[in-house]
Amino acid sequence: MATTSKPIRAVFDACCFLVFIANQEDAAATARRVLTLIDDELVELVESACILTEVPPTHRDDDGSGKRARILAMLGSEAVDLRPATRAIAERAGDYVVSRGLRPMDAIHLATAVEAEVVAFVTLDKDDFPIGEVVDGVRIMLPEQFLQDYFPPNDQPEFTYSEA
Repeated sequence: MATTSKPIRAVFDACCFLVFIANQEDAAATARRVLTLIDDELVELVESACILTEVPPTHRDDDGSGKRARILAMLGSEAVDLRPATRAIAERAGDYVVSRGLRPMDAIHLATAVEAEVVAFVTLDKDDFPIGEVVDGVRIMLPEQFLQDYFPPNDQPEFTYSEA
């Protein structure tokens, strides 16, 4: 279902998709909600092209369920604003590696969020990211907080993102 209101622009860390692929109980349920919002065009997903290295086409732990292929298809679709790693993003990411102690790939994703001027960077990585802080104009949030703040329970669509 498309909406007439402007979608919420956000970057989701790779871990938000990997928990769906790995079916990690509570986190996978939240991932399904987020994926439904993307499908329903209520969230405009912005990603660094580098996410494709973190969600590769095959993995030794892949159970063959088709979830990985489905996520890759979504990431490769026209609905996703897939951003190249530009010089500006790389330089900002380098600053985050030094100033915030982020790993390079995490820094690239956060720098992409800042350069794309999204409202939120959503991650499950509580150890490496300053959850609840605003970094250069972008809120760092857990998926549950993102859903609560931008899609209160009464405003959320029925979550029907299928496993297949």
